[in-house]
Amino acid sequence: MSKIDLTTVESGFLSQAALNSNFTKLETELQNKVLYRDNPTGEPNSMQQDLDMNGHRILNILAEGGDGFIWKRSWGVGLAYEVNNIVYVPSGLWEGYAMICREDHTSSPLFQTDFNAGKWEILASRGASGAGSGDLVAVNNLSDVASPSAALTNLNGMPKTGGTFTGDIIVPDEAYDASTWNGNNEVPTKNAIRDKIESIPVPPTVLNGTNDSSFASTSDENPVSPEWVNGRALIKQGVAVTTNGASAYDFSIPAGAKRFGLKYSGIKNSGVNFKFQLGASSIEITGYTGSSTTVGILSTGFDITNNNSENIYTGKIEVDLLDSATNTYIATGISALSNTGFQAIVAGSKSLSGEVATIRLTSTSGNMTGGKVTPYWEF
Repeated sequence: MSKIDLTTVESGFLSQAALNSNFTKLETELQNKVLYRDNPTGEPNSMQQDLDMNGHRILNILAEGGDGFIWKRSWGVGLAYEVNNIVYVPSGLWEGYAMICREDHTSSPLFQTDFNAGKWEILASRGASGAGSGDLVAVNNLSDVASPSAALTNLNGMPKTGGTFTGDIIVPDEAYDASTWNGNNEVPTKNAIRDKIESIPVPPTVLNGTNDSSFASTSDENPVSPEWVNGRALIKQGVAVTTNGASAYDFSIPAGAKRFGLKYSGIKNSGVNFKFQLGASSIEITGYTGSSTTVGILSTGFDITNNNSENIYTGKIEVDLLDSATNTYIATGISALSNTGFQAIVAGSKSLSGEVATIRLTSTSGNMTGGKVTPYWEF
């Protein structure tokens, strides 16, 4: 605030008036600009600006019987505490509580002793632990919960041993904490899940050999060998089948496959041509369009060899879904004759009565021997 400007009294002439004027100024300043402990109601005295304490404190404000609150962190043994000190109790009955000191003292070995003596009061109580109840109350990958199996069920988890895998199993790319999957309630790694999936037995892919109903795949063949794309098995390959004298081999194709085909190597045909055919509920032998370098215009299948019974064939034919509304598929294939250097090429299309379910490799006449055929499919 501005300073008081008083008139100088230089002589006795008019000295009374000058003195009265100065007293009036003093009274006005005191009444309007000085804060009083017991300020009369309605008077204008109030703080209009910040009060600069020049680094000093105002004592005895807001604190009963002492200085302001001072945070002393965790309570300790043998320390000096003053009124309005605040501490956190780290252990014991009052663990987690905030306490305020009500009496100057040096702390005892036990906080409880000083509390019982009235030297401390509760400032803030401890909150609930939040531990909860049931099977999802612990960490450590569910290793110390009451029932790990129940916890896994609650999380829609998979059984570790003795269970059955159903549906799609999707493995994310990110890494997991555990490195093994050994039944000790550890989180499985992506590789561990993949190994588990590959070890699951599945029915043989081959349905039958027309002239050899006793055909069975060898037990040491891996029935499913998935390729992994972004952590998920998209392409699967069936069991490699040995052509052991049958005139036809059928292979099942799972629902939803958008691409499928056959790979073959070292096949010899004792008859004329052999061809590739498709089927929904059963193999369809008409309605094929396109052409091949061996027979020209197609009609009863995708012909992939010529009519020399001495030739040995290696190659691949692949089929893609063109139109799901009409179940139309297109096929392309190439065969190499290992004994002559000739190549046979085929391309065409076929509309089925429904979604493809079966494919067949068949001979026009005679039997196929000496090689292997492997189906594959992609979703």
